[in-house]
This record gives sequence, C-alpha cells and structure tokens, in this order.
Amino acid sequence: MTVNSKLVRPVGLPVSAAAPVAAAAPAAALVAAIIVALLAGSMATLPIAASASAQATRSLIVVGDSIVLAASEELVASAPSEWNVQIDAEVSRPTNVGHDIVRGNLAAITDTLVIGLGANDAASPEIFRKRASALLADVAAVPHVFWIEIAEVRDYYPGANATIRDLAAGYPNVSIVPWTGLATGTPGLTASDGLHLTGPGQQALADSILSLVVQTTPPASTPIADLEPSSANQDVVPTAPIVPVIEAARLRLILSPLLAALGRLQSMVSYTVLFQ
Repeated sequence: MTVNSKLVRPVGLPVSAAAPVAAAAPAAALVAAIIVALLAGSMATLPIAASASAQATRSLIVVGDSIVLAASEELVASAPSEWNVQIDAEVSRPTNVGHDIVRGNLAAITDTLVIGLGANDAASPEIFRKRASALLADVAAVPHVFWIEIAEVRDYYPGANATIRDLAAGYPNVSIVPWTGLATGTPGLTASDGLHLTGPGQQALADSILSLVVQTTPPASTPIADLEPSSANQDVVPTAPIVPVIEAARLRLILSPLLAALGRLQSMVSYTVLFQ
C-alpha cells in the first residue's frame, strides 16, 4: 500500500545547542519508532479502496472534492462486481487541481469518468468556465464522462450548474448527474450548510452516480496503460498518478489524533532531556 508522505509530517524539535540536540536524538528515535509501529498496525486494518475483483471488466474513475470524498466508501461498496472503482477526492479541491489529476492519468481513463468539482471555484464564473471547459476538452475521447451537479444552496451555484450543462451539450460523451434537486428537496441528505453530506446523503449520491454509470455500454477493449503524468498547460500542473482515496481518507481519520498525541509526547520527552 502506498502512503502519501504529506499525511505524516515529522514534529520538529527546538535547536538550542549541539549537546542537548544530540541528547534528544534517542527521544526522537523512540517517537519515530512508535509512529512506525502504530502506522503498521493501523494500515493493516484499512480496506482496499478499489473494488477490483476477478469479475471486474469495467473501470470507473471518480475525481472530486469533499462532497465526493464523503461518498467514497459508499461508491466502492455499492458498485457492481464488474466495476473496478478508483477515487481521488480532496477537501476544498478546485476544478483546475482536479483537471491536473485527470490530465496526469488520461492513459488510464479508458472507460468511465465521474467529475465532482466546481463548489470551490464557482464563485468566479469566468474562471470556473475556463477551467471546466479545459477539463472537458481534455476528456473528449473518454467514452463516458459524468459531471455531478452542485447543490444550489449558494447564489452562484445555479450559474455554475448552467455552465456545466452548457459545456456538456457540446460533447456527446458528457452527461450530468442530477444532484441538486435531490439534495435540496429531500430532508436529511445534507448538513446544515445544505452542501456537505450526511450518512444518508452519502449513499444517495453514490446511488445517483451508479444508477447512470451502470447503464453505459462497455467501450472497445483497450489495454490499460501505466499511470503517468502528462505535460501541463496554462492552468494545470502535472501530478502524481491516482491513488485510491479510501485509504488516504481513513488514514487521515486514524492518524490525526494519533499524531497529535505523539507530538505532545515528543515535546514532553524532549523537554525532559533538555532541561533535566
């Protein structure tokens, strides 16, 4: 399993003199050893994100923001066995960063792509249109592309959805996942902000996506290429290959309190060594 190095940041010790720092080294090593041991134990319990199996003949890749991230486990669990699902989602992700992920992995997107972006940059209509247009242009050859509507709970989201529908109309391979009507018309699917999902909302979004995805026809057989970044253009920077997000998301949940506690422990040990 690949662990994103961004998730584990070393806790620095204050440098006051060479001797104290040298004396504190065993303490740092002890904390590091504890982190490694606990990481190994935690990661052993994490599920495999992709729903790949011997029966998998279709590929679904989902790129999105925190709304998609919330529904990631439901998407993987609810996908039929013939679908291999990979998800890359991140809190506060703007459209251009999602485009970055897609461009870096175009060789592997040979079947179906779902996009859940726009909530974090739709407040700037011209910028959002430029970014969404560039993204859809790059996936014009992908057999099936779906863009998830944004729940229209802010004054600029209706315009963003109109932009998505307008751009999608120019591509025969692009369809819309109608989410705003369900999200705003069904009590209990979203939190108080009307945007982020509750438990029932996570399942409802996953069901909305999969109900359309499973109706698509299989593309012509195409060998799956290795994931490699492609060259950048204007608003897009190459990125690393897609990493299944379920592992990263659950790892964050496991490690956040753990690393905070270990940071406090290291500070206490260091203080004892430096000032005893």
